[in-house]
Amino acid sequence: MHARDAQDTVLAWTPARKLNRVRLSIAPGYPLGYVVGATCADGIVGGNYVS
Repeated sequence: MHARDAQDTVLAWTPARKLNRVRLSIAPGYPLGYVVGATCADGIVGGNYVS
């Protein structure tokens, strides 16, 4: 959208680096469940991260 056409419009800004992200493909199974369970049991679960 051109800036001249955006008058009186609500716009959302997104950093350019987030437009070209490659999403990870996760294969469910025991190893994934073990890692997630072990991490969440002793780690910190936040809004956008698990550590």
